[in-house]
Amino acid sequence: VLDYTAVSKTKNCYPNNAIRAVWRSKIGGRNGCNCSLCDLLVDENNDPFYDSPELKDYMNKWDGQVFIDALQLDKNKEILEIGLGTGRIAVKVAPYCKRLTGIDISPKTIQRAKENLKSYSNISYINGDFISHEFKEKFDVIYSFLTMMHFKNKAYVIDKIDSLLNNDGIFC
Repeated sequence: VLDYTAVSKTKNCYPNNAIRAVWRSKIGGRNGCNCSLCDLLVDENNDPFYDSPELKDYMNKWDGQVFIDALQLDKNKEILEIGLGTGRIAVKVAPYCKRLTGIDISPKTIQRAKENLKSYSNISYINGDFISHEFKEKFDVIYSFLTMMHFKNKAYVIDKIDSLLNNDGIFC
C-alpha cells in the first residue's frame, strides 16, 4: 500500500510535481500489456460502453461525477486518456474539454471507441503503446482508469506522464 499522505492530493488527482514523490521508489519492473482480454470483450460484444444501468451505477462509484469533477475540466484543456478502451469514460470527458486524445494498445477497442464516440469531433485516437509512443504535445490533464495494473514498470510510466503534463497539469 502506498503512503499518499506526503502528497498534496485533490480528490485522487495529483499535481505533476508530486507524482514521482508517491511512485518513484515504490514500484518497478518491466512494461507489458496483453490486450487479449480487451479484444475478447469486443469480440463477444461485451462492450463496457453499453453496460447495464445497474453496472453503470456501480462503476460510477469510482469513475462517475466525483472523478469527472476531480479532472477540473474546462473547454480550454487538452486531455490524455491512457487506456481509452471502448470510450466508457471518454464519453463523460469529451463534452467538457477542448481536445481529448485517447491511446490504447488494442486495435479492436480503438475501432469500437471510434464507433461509440463518433458524435464527438474533439477526440483523436492513437492505436499504440503508451510506453513507446512519442507524443508531440503536452496535456493539462492525464488520466488512466483500470490501466496502471497492465504496466510492469510503473515508475517509468509515472515519469513519462510527468514529462507530458503542462505546468500545473494534473494526473488522475
